Amino acid sequence: MVFGGRFLCVFSANKFKKLRLCPKILVLSRLFCIFVADKLNIPWKWESIIDKKMKKSILSLLSIVMLAVLLCSCHSREKIVYIQGADVIGTFQNPTPYEARIAKDDQLSILVTCSDLLLAVPFNLQRPQASLQEGGGSYSSNIYDNDNLYYRVDANGDILFPSIGKLHVEGMTRGELSDYLTNYLSSKGFISDPIVNVSFIGAHYSIIGEVGNPDVIEMTQERVTIFEALAAAHDMTIFGERDKVRLIREENGSQHVISLNLKDPQIISSPYYFIKNGDVIYVEPSGTRAANREVSNLSSFAISITSILITIASLIITVTK
Repeated sequence: MVFGGRFLCVFSANKFKKLRLCPKILVLSRLFCIFVADKLNIPWKWESIIDKKMKKSILSLLSIVMLAVLLCSCHSREKIVYIQGADVIGTFQNPTPYEARIAKDDQLSILVTCSDLLLAVPFNLQRPQASLQEGGGSYSSNIYDNDNLYYRVDANGDILFPSIGKLHVEGMTRGELSDYLTNYLSSKGFISDPIVNVSFIGAHYSIIGEVGNPDVIEMTQERVTIFEALAAAHDMTIFGERDKVRLIREENGSQHVISLNLKDPQIISSPYYFIKNGDVIYVEPSGTRAANREVSNLSSFAISITSILITIASLIITVTK
C-alpha cells in the first residue's frame, strides 16, 4: 500500500509538471501530493514535488492573501468622512430655502373644510355610495370619507377639481395651491371661510449601490436631505465613494445625472441637497471593493478545489490502511 501511495505521489507530481495547468491549480495539486505523502508516511523531498516555478506560484498566492488583508485595512479616515473641513470653514446655509413643487405625475390630497361642512362637500373628492332610495346613486356628505382618494397631475400639469374644473398646478408649492383655492372659493362666494389642506401622497425615492439597505423609500416628509436619504438606507458602506454619488432626476421630461461630492461642505448649498419625488441615488463602489471581490472569488475557488483534494486524499488514506 505504501509503495502504491509513493507511486501515486511521484506519478502525480511528475505528470502535473508536464501538464500545462493554471498555476493556481498546479499549486493546489502539488500541495495535495504533499498531503497524501505525509499522511501515508512516505518519504519525499520538496524538490521532487515543488520546483522553483512552483515556489514562485506559492509566494504569489501568499502575496494575494496579504494584499487582501491590507486592502481591508487601508480605509483612511479621510475616505469615509462626510463634509470634511466644515468645523474649520464655518456655517453653511442654503441660499434658497427649499419647498417641494408640484410636478407631472405627482399625487395630491386636497381637503376643503369650513364651518358649514355641507358647503365644502362639492369641492372634495367623494366616494360614490349605494343609496337605499329609489335604487339610485348618491354621494356621502362626510367630507372626511375620502381616504385613498387623490388627484394625479396629468402630462400637462393639470388636475380636474370638483365643481371648478381643470386647474394648472405644475410648478406650484403646496402653500401656493392652498392659497389659490382659498382665494378662489371665497372670492367667488362659494365658501366664506374656506380652509384648504394640500399634501403629497406616495412620494418616494430609490437608493442603490454601496449602501446598507438598497431600497425604494417612501418620503414621509416634504424636506428630505441627501444625508437623511442615506440614513434611511442604513448609510453607505465603507466601500462607498463619498465624492462620487450619482443623483438621477427627471426635469422637464428629461433625465439628468448629477455628480455629488458629499465630502465637500458646499454640498449643503447645492440645489440638489434636497431629494425630490422620483429621484434615484446611486452610490458608486470604490476600487477596493472591486479588488476585494476578485480576491473573494479567488478564495472561493481555492477553497472549493482544496475541499475536493482533501476528500480524495481521505479516500486514498482510507483505502491504503
